[in-house]
Amino acid sequence: MKIYILIAFLSFGLAMPIYTQTSFTLQEAIAYAQSNNNQLQLARLDVAEADEQVKEYWSTGLPRIDGNVDLTHYFDIPTSIIPDFLTPVIDARMVDYATITENVGTFDDLDKSLPLPNEGGVPAQFGTANNLSIGIELNTLLFDPSFLVGLQAQKLYKEQIYTELEITERDVKVEVTKAYVNVLIAEANKAIVDKDIENIMLFLDETEKTYEAGFAEQLDVDRQKLNLFNLEVARENFERMIVWTKNLLKYEMNFPIEQDLSLTSNLDQLLINQPPIDANSVSYNYEDRVEYKFLEQTEELNEVNVKRQKAAYYPSVFGFASYSAEQQVNELFGGEGGWYPVSAIGVGMALPIFQSGARNAQLQKAKINLDRVLTNKRIFEQSMDLEVSNAITQYENARLNSEGRREALDIAER
Repeated sequence: MKIYILIAFLSFGLAMPIYTQTSFTLQEAIAYAQSNNNQLQLARLDVAEADEQVKEYWSTGLPRIDGNVDLTHYFDIPTSIIPDFLTPVIDARMVDYATITENVGTFDDLDKSLPLPNEGGVPAQFGTANNLSIGIELNTLLFDPSFLVGLQAQKLYKEQIYTELEITERDVKVEVTKAYVNVLIAEANKAIVDKDIENIMLFLDETEKTYEAGFAEQLDVDRQKLNLFNLEVARENFERMIVWTKNLLKYEMNFPIEQDLSLTSNLDQLLINQPPIDANSVSYNYEDRVEYKFLEQTEELNEVNVKRQKAAYYPSVFGFASYSAEQQVNELFGGEGGWYPVSAIGVGMALPIFQSGARNAQLQKAKINLDRVLTNKRIFEQSMDLEVSNAITQYENARLNSEGRREALDIAER
């Protein structure tokens, strides 16, 4: 029994994820998220699916071989109606035919050489009870302009999926960095409040002693108690803020929420002593943003789609070959019937002639999508210009506020 309990315990332990690392620098947290973030895992699955989709499209232009086996058993063999050419002989209606003369192939009385008219026909059954057919067929695409253009589109589509993965990796890095820094800020704010509480408690003690000596009023004591109460409330708020921001960081990292997490990077190293930025000296290129790269790929993909719609007006050529053998017997496993082969090879052409305007509508829609992408590129360029300008302003404001608060902290400590 003890052995079974030990095995069950070990099995349960193996089923539970074990995370040995609980302390992370900022770079370690980013690296952990790059390996475990759920959105990144989905993006990597999209990449794998895109690879398989390209292979699937390639296969449509390659030779395809199909085999088939058909077995048909007739409980009642199909019946066909054939002309009645035996009855005139059987009922002696042909006894009046003239005898054949010495000129072979002619009759003395030509009007009697024709069979008598008979309505309807005779039912007859042809075939056997069991038909077994085994065959193999080859089909291949020989020429199709739209397929060739589609190969280029599949390549661009795959590149675009990889770009989406790159965007997701960048976004995960940004979100982890924000969450990490927010935890450090919350911890730094709590540390400041703790220091303030320590100072106010000392000052409250001095005020109470001064009040007892008669050199202060009760209002002075109450004022310090109120300040202490407000600081304790602020400390509780920052404690909850630390828990909330840590949970957000764990979510971005895909780290277990219930497991403890400690940060080892220093906030001063990340935020303080940052150099100022001269807005006039800032230079950037739209191509540096991965989103712009994605738009360019989308533009190229839509251009290829326009080409593909135009190529659909041209004919496509395909080839085929087949071989089969059929056996017809009344007894499936005891008959002596032979195998009768059938083989063929051929070439076909599909030529679009009239599509009721559907083909032209698809072409015009592809052109509209291309114009839409070009417009989105211009919008992105304008948005990026505004974003860079706002980011410079926000950076300078944050840097100056950080320096001002640090000086204010020094003054307060003094």
